Amino acid sequence: MEKVWFLVKNFSSPRLFQICKDGLCVDYTAAHQTVIERWGNVVFDGYSWLITIVTYLSPFIVYNAYKHGLDGPIAIGRVSIVPLLSVYIVAFLLRGSARCITPAYREFVSSYEESMMSNSSIIRQQFLNKYDFDFHAWNVDMKATFGVSPDSDSHGKHNIPFIFKPFYYFMATWVAKPLAYPGATYPINAIMRKHLSAGRVGHMLMSKNMTRAKLETVDNNHIDSVFVDNRATSEDGTPIEGPGQTLVITCEGNAAYYEVGAFEYPLKEGYSTWAGITLVSVTAQVFHTEKLMQML
Repeated sequence: MEKVWFLVKNFSSPRLFQICKDGLCVDYTAAHQTVIERWGNVVFDGYSWLITIVTYLSPFIVYNAYKHGLDGPIAIGRVSIVPLLSVYIVAFLLRGSARCITPAYREFVSSYEESMMSNSSIIRQQFLNKYDFDFHAWNVDMKATFGVSPDSDSHGKHNIPFIFKPFYYFMATWVAKPLAYPGATYPINAIMRKHLSAGRVGHMLMSKNMTRAKLETVDNNHIDSVFVDNRATSEDGTPIEGPGQTLVITCEGNAAYYEVGAFEYPLKEGYSTWAGITLVSVTAQVFHTEKLMQML
């Protein structure tokens, strides 16, 4: 039964980009990925592009439906739903089957499951230093202790009529956030994927003391963060003066990434550096200092 469950995990586990071992990183797509798995990923990428396009066009689709009725959208949905769903299921099954016969991916899934269930920060960090994968699938390392929540009165929650709340939620979540934070959207991430993966791998190889963590805000948004500790100490533990004793916090723009951004410049000068990418919009957050230092 455990073997069957392990095989099932290959179907739903995250996409793997690179494998790093003994100071050398290998592109999983080029070195290990089968043609069938690659085809499945292409299909899923196509669906992600389709969903993104429909999301951005949704205000116009709604307006057109309001002016001309729902006959057109309903007809399109009836014609397309069965073929789209069929292709999705076939791609899912074929990609999962291809992963099951790929030794490198099976090893990744085994380590992934062990790390996800582990409470040891050392084991989790060793896994993150070895594999570069879709970080959205990683569970949260630390949550904010307090901050401005969308449930607070400051967000005007109680001033919105109940009948309009679903519409406001849809517009804020699926239209406003992607427009305000394009770096968190699928199209830009897909275009920049290879460059971002190469940047992360380069930082991991260059900085042996790099720690990567996923942070959660009070409004359930996530931050992909990295920290490099360049502090030097003597044999008796006394801090040695130098740029490493200074922590530099870098913040990227709404469509920028630490992998190819300002993060590398203080590192080159020997400073300890922290950087983070906001996966979606967040408010001001406070993370417990003691827990943060333990994690870092």
